[in-house]
Amino acid sequence: MILSGLRKLGDSIRAEVKHMPILDDIIDHDVIGPLIRQGRQEGELTILRGLLAKRFGELPAWVDERLADLSTSELEDLSLRLFDVQSLDELFSR
Repeated sequence: MILSGLRKLGDSIRAEVKHMPILDDIIDHDVIGPLIRQGRQEGELTILRGLLAKRFGELPAWVDERLADLSTSELEDLSLRLFDVQSLDELFSR
């Protein structure tokens, strides 16, 4: 939009916007959606690693290997189950 204003294309852009489909969710966007999903997954992973380290101390390498293969929803589930288990083995055995 800024560039279109600099090029005096504001009226053309406003006309095009009226004909553009509106996405219900930005996650559905072809370009931005995957970036948001990746950022969300990385954020979940960072938080979960911090929580695990706080609860169980230094994490063994196998934990990072297991976490790397999990989806965002699986990371969220682990975060919630973290408070119901007594060990890392128990957390990952479910």
